[in-house]
Amino acid sequence: MNKYFSHLVWLGAGTASEPTSLLEIAERVTLVDARESACLLLRKQHSQEKVDVQQRLLAVDSARLEFTEYNLIECSAVSPVTGLKTIYPGLKTTNKERITSTPVTDFIASLMLSGNNNLLIMDILDSNLALLESLGQGGQLHLFSDIYVQAGVEPLYESAPTNNELMLFLQQNGYLLQQTSGDDPDLPWLNFSLNPLWQTLEQSQQTNEILTRELNSLSELLLSKEAELSNLLQERDDALAQLLVFQSKKSQAVDNAEPLIDNTAQQEAKAGRNAELIDKLHAELAIAKKHATERLKKIDQLEKSNRKLDEANTVLINHQKALKQEMLKAEAQINIIKDLFLTP
Repeated sequence: MNKYFSHLVWLGAGTASEPTSLLEIAERVTLVDARESACLLLRKQHSQEKVDVQQRLLAVDSARLEFTEYNLIECSAVSPVTGLKTIYPGLKTTNKERITSTPVTDFIASLMLSGNNNLLIMDILDSNLALLESLGQGGQLHLFSDIYVQAGVEPLYESAPTNNELMLFLQQNGYLLQQTSGDDPDLPWLNFSLNPLWQTLEQSQQTNEILTRELNSLSELLLSKEAELSNLLQERDDALAQLLVFQSKKSQAVDNAEPLIDNTAQQEAKAGRNAELIDKLHAELAIAKKHATERLKKIDQLEKSNRKLDEANTVLINHQKALKQEMLKAEAQINIIKDLFLTP
Protein backbone atom coordinates (compact mmCIF):
# COMPACT_ATOMS: atom_id res chain seq x y z
CA MET A 1 0.00 0.00 0.00
CA ASN A 2 1.58 3.29 -1.18
CA LYS A 3 -0.96 5.60 0.43
CA TYR A 4 0.16 7.65 3.44
CA PHE A 5 -2.42 8.27 6.20
CA SER A 6 -2.88 11.09 8.69
CA HIS A 7 -3.88 8.74 11.53
CA LEU A 8 -3.84 4.95 11.92
CA VAL A 9 -6.26 3.63 14.56
CA TRP A 10 -5.77 -0.05 15.49
CA LEU A 11 -8.54 -1.48 17.69
CA GLY A 12 -7.61 -4.80 19.31
CA ALA A 13 -3.97 -4.25 18.40
CA GLY A 14 -2.50 -7.27 20.23
CA THR A 15 1.12 -7.33 19.01
CA ALA A 16 0.31 -5.02 16.06
CA SER A 17 2.19 -7.37 13.76
CA GLU A 18 -0.48 -8.47 11.26
CA PRO A 19 -1.33 -6.94 8.83
CA THR A 20 2.37 -6.17 8.42
CA SER A 21 4.21 -2.91 7.71
CA LEU A 22 1.26 -0.59 8.37
CA LEU A 23 2.63 1.49 11.25
CA GLU A 24 5.16 3.12 8.93
CA ILE A 25 2.55 4.59 6.58
CA ALA A 26 0.82 6.93 9.05
CA GLU A 27 1.76 10.27 10.55
CA ARG A 28 0.12 9.32 13.86
CA VAL A 29 -0.69 5.89 15.32
CA THR A 30 -3.10 4.90 18.11
CA LEU A 31 -2.94 1.29 19.34
CA VAL A 32 -5.73 0.01 21.60
CA ASP A 33 -5.99 -3.27 23.52
CA ALA A 34 -7.97 -4.43 26.55
CA ARG A 35 -5.06 -6.38 28.08
CA GLU A 36 -2.52 -4.60 30.28
CA SER A 37 0.25 -7.03 29.29
CA ALA A 38 -0.34 -6.33 25.59
CA CYS A 39 -0.22 -2.57 26.15
CA LEU A 40 3.02 -2.79 28.14
CA LEU A 41 4.64 -4.79 25.32
CA LEU A 42 3.35 -2.37 22.67
CA ARG A 43 4.77 0.63 24.55
CA LYS A 44 8.12 -1.15 24.83
CA GLN A 45 8.25 -2.08 21.16
CA HIS A 46 6.88 1.22 19.80
CA SER A 47 8.36 4.08 21.78
CA GLN A 48 8.19 6.59 18.93
CA GLU A 49 6.54 9.89 19.73
CA LYS A 50 3.93 9.36 17.03
CA VAL A 51 2.63 6.11 18.62
CA ASP A 52 0.06 6.29 21.43
CA VAL A 53 -0.91 3.06 23.24
CA GLN A 54 -4.18 2.98 25.21
CA GLN A 55 -5.62 0.21 27.37
CA ARG A 56 -9.36 0.08 26.76
CA LEU A 57 -12.07 -2.52 26.34
CA LEU A 58 -14.17 -1.12 23.49
CA ALA A 59 -17.86 -1.95 23.06
CA VAL A 60 -21.02 -0.40 21.64
CA ASP A 61 -22.05 0.91 25.08
CA SER A 62 -20.46 1.43 28.48
CA ALA A 63 -20.99 -1.63 30.69
CA ARG A 64 -19.28 -4.02 33.10
CA LEU A 65 -18.23 -6.93 30.89
CA GLU A 66 -16.45 -10.19 31.61
CA PHE A 67 -13.28 -10.29 29.52
CA THR A 68 -11.85 -13.77 28.95
CA GLU A 69 -8.19 -14.42 28.07
CA TYR A 70 -7.12 -17.64 26.36
CA ASN A 71 -3.83 -19.44 25.86
CA LEU A 72 -3.98 -17.92 22.37
CA ILE A 73 -3.99 -14.30 23.52
CA GLU A 74 -5.21 -12.92 20.20
CA CYS A 75 -8.48 -14.83 20.75
CA SER A 76 -9.32 -13.00 24.01
CA ALA A 77 -12.88 -11.63 23.95
CA VAL A 78 -16.06 -10.89 25.90
CA SER A 79 -18.25 -13.31 23.90
CA PRO A 80 -18.22 -17.11 24.37
CA VAL A 81 -16.29 -18.98 21.69
CA THR A 82 -18.12 -21.27 19.22
CA GLY A 83 -16.50 -22.02 15.86
CA LEU A 84 -13.10 -20.96 17.18
CA LYS A 85 -12.84 -24.27 19.06
CA THR A 86 -12.95 -26.09 15.74
CA ILE A 87 -10.00 -24.09 14.40
CA TYR A 88 -8.05 -24.28 17.69
CA PRO A 89 -9.10 -27.47 19.53
CA GLY A 90 -6.54 -26.79 22.27
CA LEU A 91 -7.99 -23.39 23.17
CA LYS A 92 -8.18 -22.92 26.97
CA THR A 93 -9.17 -20.11 29.33
CA THR A 94 -6.26 -18.59 31.27
CA ASN A 95 -7.93 -15.63 32.99
CA LYS A 96 -11.26 -13.86 33.45
CA GLU A 97 -11.74 -10.27 34.55
CA ARG A 98 -14.66 -7.82 34.75
CA ILE A 99 -13.84 -4.57 32.97
CA THR A 100 -15.87 -1.42 32.34
CA SER A 101 -16.06 -0.90 28.59
CA THR A 102 -15.69 2.36 26.68
CA PRO A 103 -18.20 3.16 23.90
CA VAL A 104 -16.31 3.02 20.62
CA THR A 105 -17.94 6.25 19.41
CA ASP A 106 -16.70 8.11 22.51
CA PHE A 107 -13.20 6.80 21.97
CA ILE A 108 -13.08 7.77 18.27
CA ALA A 109 -14.47 11.22 19.15
CA SER A 110 -11.65 11.68 21.69
CA LEU A 111 -9.06 11.27 18.90
CA MET A 112 -10.42 14.40 17.14
CA LEU A 113 -9.75 13.00 13.68
CA SER A 114 -9.90 15.47 10.80
CA GLY A 115 -10.77 14.77 7.19
CA ASN A 116 -11.06 11.16 6.12
CA ASN A 117 -7.45 10.31 5.26
CA ASN A 118 -7.34 7.89 8.18
CA LEU A 119 -6.85 4.12 8.39
CA LEU A 120 -8.88 1.86 10.71
CA ILE A 121 -7.71 -1.65 11.61
CA MET A 122 -10.43 -3.63 13.41
CA ASP A 123 -9.18 -6.82 15.09
CA ILE A 124 -11.90 -7.54 17.65
CA LEU A 125 -13.22 -10.82 16.29
CA ASP A 126 -16.31 -11.23 18.46
CA SER A 127 -17.78 -7.74 17.92
CA ASN A 128 -16.11 -6.10 14.93
CA LEU A 129 -19.35 -5.74 12.94
CA ALA A 130 -21.26 -4.31 15.93
CA LEU A 131 -18.50 -1.75 16.47
CA LEU A 132 -18.46 -0.77 12.78
CA GLU A 133 -22.26 -0.39 12.83
CA SER A 134 -21.98 1.84 15.91
CA LEU A 135 -19.43 4.03 14.10
CA GLY A 136 -21.77 4.20 11.12
CA GLN A 137 -24.74 5.26 13.25
CA GLY A 138 -22.55 7.86 14.98
CA GLY A 139 -21.44 9.37 11.65
CA GLN A 140 -17.81 8.37 12.28
CA LEU A 141 -17.33 5.46 9.86
CA HIS A 142 -16.44 7.71 6.91
CA LEU A 143 -13.64 9.34 8.91
CA PHE A 144 -11.68 6.38 7.53
CA SER A 145 -10.87 6.12 3.84
CA ASP A 146 -9.46 2.61 4.33
CA ILE A 147 -10.44 -0.21 6.70
CA TYR A 148 -8.75 -3.51 7.52
CA VAL A 149 -10.95 -6.01 9.34
CA GLN A 150 -10.54 -9.67 10.23
CA ALA A 151 -13.40 -12.16 10.50
CA GLY A 152 -13.98 -15.86 10.22
CA VAL A 153 -15.40 -17.63 7.22
CA GLU A 154 -17.77 -19.18 9.79
CA PRO A 155 -18.95 -17.56 13.09
CA LEU A 156 -16.15 -17.89 15.66
CA TYR A 157 -17.95 -16.52 18.73
CA GLU A 158 -21.52 -16.38 19.91
CA SER A 159 -23.34 -13.79 17.73
CA ALA A 160 -20.09 -12.98 15.88
CA PRO A 161 -20.34 -12.04 12.17
CA THR A 162 -18.78 -13.82 9.21
CA ASN A 163 -16.57 -12.09 6.66
CA ASN A 164 -19.50 -12.14 4.18
CA GLU A 165 -21.65 -10.16 6.63
CA LEU A 166 -18.83 -7.66 7.10
CA MET A 167 -18.40 -7.29 3.34
CA LEU A 168 -22.13 -6.69 2.89
CA PHE A 169 -22.24 -4.00 5.60
CA LEU A 170 -19.19 -2.14 4.32
CA GLN A 171 -20.37 -2.38 0.70
CA GLN A 172 -23.73 -0.88 1.70
CA ASN A 173 -21.83 2.00 3.30
CA GLY A 174 -19.74 2.79 0.24
CA TYR A 175 -16.61 0.67 0.76
CA LEU A 176 -15.09 -1.59 -1.91
CA LEU A 177 -13.06 -4.73 -1.16
CA GLN A 178 -9.51 -4.21 -2.44
CA GLN A 179 -7.82 -7.42 -1.38
CA THR A 180 -7.91 -10.42 0.93
CA SER A 181 -4.72 -11.35 2.78
CA GLY A 182 -3.38 -13.34 5.71
CA ASP A 183 -1.81 -16.75 6.29
CA ASP A 184 -4.91 -18.36 7.79
CA PRO A 185 -7.68 -19.11 5.23
CA ASP A 186 -10.18 -19.51 8.10
CA LEU A 187 -9.39 -15.98 9.36
CA PRO A 188 -8.68 -13.75 6.33
CA TRP A 189 -7.91 -10.06 6.53
CA LEU A 190 -10.18 -7.94 4.35
CA ASN A 191 -8.94 -4.57 3.07
CA PHE A 192 -11.59 -2.01 2.03
CA SER A 193 -11.35 1.48 0.52
CA LEU A 194 -14.08 4.09 0.46
CA ASN A 195 -15.65 4.48 -2.96
CA PRO A 196 -14.62 7.99 -4.15
CA LEU A 197 -18.10 8.48 -5.63
CA TRP A 198 -19.79 7.78 -2.30
CA GLN A 199 -19.02 11.14 -0.72
CA THR A 200 -20.02 12.98 -3.90
CA LEU A 201 -23.33 11.11 -3.87
CA GLU A 202 -23.90 11.86 -0.17
CA GLN A 203 -23.14 15.56 -0.67
CA SER A 204 -25.55 15.71 -3.62
CA GLN A 205 -28.27 14.03 -1.56
CA GLN A 206 -27.68 16.43 1.34
CA THR A 207 -27.83 19.43 -1.03
CA ASN A 208 -31.01 18.02 -2.54
CA GLU A 209 -32.56 17.66 0.92
CA ILE A 210 -31.60 21.25 1.81
CA LEU A 211 -33.09 22.59 -1.42
CA THR A 212 -36.25 20.54 -0.87
CA ARG A 213 -36.64 21.98 2.64
CA GLU A 214 -36.10 25.50 1.27
CA LEU A 215 -38.66 24.86 -1.45
CA ASN A 216 -41.18 23.64 1.14
CA SER A 217 -40.53 26.76 3.21
CA LEU A 218 -41.05 28.96 0.16
CA SER A 219 -44.27 27.12 -0.63
CA GLU A 220 -45.53 27.73 2.90
CA LEU A 221 -44.50 31.38 2.60
CA LEU A 222 -46.36 31.69 -0.70
CA LEU A 223 -49.51 30.21 0.82
CA SER A 224 -49.23 32.60 3.76
CA LYS A 225 -48.72 35.62 1.49
CA GLU A 226 -51.60 34.57 -0.75
CA ALA A 227 -53.88 34.23 2.28
CA GLU A 228 -52.76 37.65 3.55
CA LEU A 229 -53.31 39.13 0.10
CA SER A 230 -56.79 37.60 -0.06
CA ASN A 231 -57.66 39.15 3.32
CA LEU A 232 -56.40 42.55 2.21
CA LEU A 233 -58.38 42.35 -1.01
CA GLN A 234 -61.49 41.53 1.03
CA GLU A 235 -60.80 44.48 3.33
CA ARG A 236 -60.39 46.69 0.28
CA ASP A 237 -63.71 45.52 -1.15
CA ASP A 238 -65.38 46.08 2.22
CA ALA A 239 -63.86 49.57 2.44
CA LEU A 240 -65.02 50.44 -1.07
CA ALA A 241 -68.50 49.16 -0.28
CA GLN A 242 -68.61 51.30 2.86
CA LEU A 243 -67.30 54.24 0.85
CA LEU A 244 -70.17 53.90 -1.59
CA VAL A 245 -72.63 53.76 1.30
CA PHE A 246 -71.13 56.84 2.89
CA GLN A 247 -71.13 58.70 -0.41
CA SER A 248 -74.81 57.82 -0.86
CA LYS A 249 -75.65 58.95 2.64
CA LYS A 250 -73.68 62.14 2.08
CA SER A 251 -75.97 63.19 -0.75
CA GLN A 252 -79.07 62.31 1.24
CA ALA A 253 -78.21 63.76 4.65
CA VAL A 254 -76.90 67.29 4.23
CA ASP A 255 -77.27 68.09 7.96
CA ASN A 256 -74.96 65.22 8.90
CA ALA A 257 -72.52 65.85 6.04
CA GLU A 258 -69.51 66.85 8.14
CA PRO A 259 -69.20 63.64 10.25
CA LEU A 260 -69.92 61.54 7.18
CA ILE A 261 -67.18 63.34 5.23
CA ASP A 262 -64.69 62.73 8.04
CA ASN A 263 -65.58 59.02 8.12
CA THR A 264 -65.34 58.83 4.34
CA ALA A 265 -61.85 60.39 4.41
CA GLN A 266 -60.71 57.78 6.93
CA GLN A 267 -62.02 54.97 4.75
CA GLU A 268 -60.35 56.43 1.68
CA ALA A 269 -57.03 56.68 3.56
CA LYS A 270 -57.36 53.09 4.74
CA ALA A 271 -58.14 51.95 1.20
CA GLY A 272 -55.03 53.81 -0.04
CA ARG A 273 -52.82 52.15 2.57
CA ASN A 274 -54.25 48.73 1.70
CA ALA A 275 -53.56 49.35 -1.98
CA GLU A 276 -49.89 50.13 -1.19
CA LEU A 277 -49.61 46.98 0.97
CA ILE A 278 -51.25 44.89 -1.79
CA ASP A 279 -48.70 46.19 -4.32
CA LYS A 280 -45.87 45.30 -1.89
CA LEU A 281 -47.26 41.79 -1.37
CA HIS A 282 -47.54 41.30 -5.13
CA ALA A 283 -43.85 42.20 -5.47
CA GLU A 284 -42.83 39.81 -2.64
CA LEU A 285 -44.97 37.07 -4.17
CA ALA A 286 -43.21 37.49 -7.53
CA ILE A 287 -39.77 37.26 -5.85
CA ALA A 288 -40.79 34.13 -3.89
CA LYS A 289 -42.09 32.47 -7.08
CA LYS A 290 -38.79 33.29 -8.83
CA HIS A 291 -36.79 31.69 -5.97
CA ALA A 292 -39.00 28.61 -6.09
CA THR A 293 -38.43 28.27 -9.86
CA GLU A 294 -34.65 28.51 -9.37
CA ARG A 295 -34.75 25.83 -6.62
CA LEU A 296 -36.75 23.50 -8.90
CA LYS A 297 -34.11 23.92 -11.64
CA LYS A 298 -31.32 23.07 -9.15
CA ILE A 299 -33.20 20.00 -7.93
CA ASP A 300 -33.66 18.83 -11.52
CA GLN A 301 -29.91 19.24 -12.17
CA LEU A 302 -29.07 17.32 -8.97
CA GLU A 303 -31.41 14.48 -9.93
CA LYS A 304 -29.65 14.16 -13.31
CA SER A 305 -26.27 14.17 -11.53
CA ASN A 306 -27.50 11.53 -9.05
CA ARG A 307 -28.63 9.27 -11.91
CA LYS A 308 -25.14 9.45 -13.42
CA LEU A 309 -23.56 8.68 -10.01
CA ASP A 310 -25.93 5.75 -9.52
CA GLU A 311 -24.89 4.33 -12.91
CA ALA A 312 -21.20 4.67 -12.01
CA ASN A 313 -21.82 3.12 -8.60
CA THR A 314 -23.59 0.15 -10.27
CA VAL A 315 -20.46 -0.46 -12.35
CA LEU A 316 -18.31 -0.39 -9.20
CA ILE A 317 -20.66 -2.76 -7.36
CA ASN A 318 -20.50 -5.20 -10.30
CA HIS A 319 -16.72 -5.01 -10.02
CA GLN A 320 -17.08 -5.75 -6.31
CA LYS A 321 -19.21 -8.81 -7.06
CA ALA A 322 -16.59 -10.04 -9.51
CA LEU A 323 -13.90 -9.65 -6.84
CA LYS A 324 -16.08 -11.59 -4.41
CA GLN A 325 -16.46 -14.43 -6.94
CA GLU A 326 -12.68 -14.53 -7.36
CA MET A 327 -12.28 -14.69 -3.57
CA LEU A 328 -14.76 -17.58 -3.36
CA LYS A 329 -12.86 -19.42 -6.11
CA ALA A 330 -9.59 -18.82 -4.20
CA GLU A 331 -11.15 -20.15 -0.99
CA ALA A 332 -12.35 -23.25 -2.84
CA GLN A 333 -8.85 -23.83 -4.22
CA ILE A 334 -7.37 -23.40 -0.74
CA ASN A 335 -9.81 -25.99 0.62
CA ILE A 336 -8.83 -28.42 -2.17
CA ILE A 337 -5.14 -27.90 -1.37
CA LYS A 338 -5.82 -28.39 2.34
CA ASP A 339 -7.64 -31.64 1.58
CA LEU A 340 -4.74 -32.88 -0.55
CA PHE A 341 -2.20 -32.13 2.18
CA LEU A 342 -4.29 -33.35 5.07
CA THR A 343 -5.56 -36.56 3.45
CA PRO A 344 -3.30 -39.45 4.62
